[in-house]
Amino acid sequence: MLKVFLVEDESIIRDGLKTSIPWEQFGYVLVGDAADGEMALPMIRKTRPDVLITDIKMPFMDGLELSHIVSNELPSTKIIIISGHDDFEYARQAISIGVEQYLLKPITRSSLQKVLSELKTKIENEREQSNYLKKFQTEYHEYEQLSKRHFFEKVFERKLQLKEVYDEAAKLGIELNAECYNLALVFCKDGEEEIIRYFSRFSEYVIIRWNINVFCILITGDQSNIENLTSRCKQNIVRICETYPDSPWNLSVGKYVERLSQIPDCYEQLSGIFGYRFLIPDEHVLTEESINQIKTKNDDDFEHDELIESQAKNIIKIALKYIEENYVNEELSLNDVSAFCNVSSNYFSSLFSSEMQQTFVEYVTNKRIAKAKKMLKTTTLHTGEIAAMVGYKDQHYFSVVFKKIQGCSPREYRNSKEA
Repeated sequence: MLKVFLVEDESIIRDGLKTSIPWEQFGYVLVGDAADGEMALPMIRKTRPDVLITDIKMPFMDGLELSHIVSNELPSTKIIIISGHDDFEYARQAISIGVEQYLLKPITRSSLQKVLSELKTKIENEREQSNYLKKFQTEYHEYEQLSKRHFFEKVFERKLQLKEVYDEAAKLGIELNAECYNLALVFCKDGEEEIIRYFSRFSEYVIIRWNINVFCILITGDQSNIENLTSRCKQNIVRICETYPDSPWNLSVGKYVERLSQIPDCYEQLSGIFGYRFLIPDEHVLTEESINQIKTKNDDDFEHDELIESQAKNIIKIALKYIEENYVNEELSLNDVSAFCNVSSNYFSSLFSSEMQQTFVEYVTNKRIAKAKKMLKTTTLHTGEIAAMVGYKDQHYFSVVFKKIQGCSPREYRNSKEA
């Protein structure tokens, strides 16, 4: 239901509009009314209506002044002005403010209903466009992060020559011309937005989402400041994470290297330390020294590597079977699968990425698109039907994902010669 607020100083007219219009029938709910703009404004700020209907001539604060304030504070609110004055100047001012409709009294029920119906359609269209834009921006950001992660994966695995590293980094807008480099890995259940916001402010840090709750931070600097930059990175992660005392988090910071080609060595040493967070989750800041101390005190806890590895493979086996049976369900989530496997979502996310060399979302998406490709070639079903059958209710979103992975639209793929 869309929210509407009514402002009219003549009580007879106000009461008549309140009772004569079947608000709910037209998709609205009346959230308040007032006799003048001064009384209405605090209530409007509180209820944040989708539509404001206001008289133009009122004591204390007239409709134009009220409309001006509302249009500045709540730009998405649509304003309908009703007036007993057929005056061009009033209409001109109303238009300059951005008022949607200027209706002359006496207001008939049918004319107001017509305007409300048109506004409802307009608001719904605008919201649909806004939601699409947000989804597109989210998709683009995720794609950008995925591209960066894939790039750094190749760097850490030594799959690129030095020139290729520089070339790909330039394409992604990543500057790799420092004297020294270091890495930090951080797992956090809460505080992600604060961490992203903080490190995105500084050119010395490149933050990459490694999986759902893990970030990798590349630290770039020179001999004179790399240790200070590393210390600042650590201090701010601890500061942010400690604001969520009931939320799990872990951090490991590497030892800086002086060559770009040595970054894989830094990552290899760091990831080995960071992996101990599953065994000692309450040890927030993981270092080589802290792990050695805990090993010494708890030798028995670290004598079961083979058992842990076996358990991990069994979890993945169970998860893959569950995904195979449920991936066409649009509601399938990482939380669903981790709950089915009886492990925490954070542990499952990291385990899945490590074992499968791709994130949970990537794996499910690839399965869905593979199924869609087969159906596009072997059936005459409409794209929308295929989208629904592989887990996408939104046909347009399905097409966007399909093109991002396959490089062409579903229709182009169906008409291509590719088997």
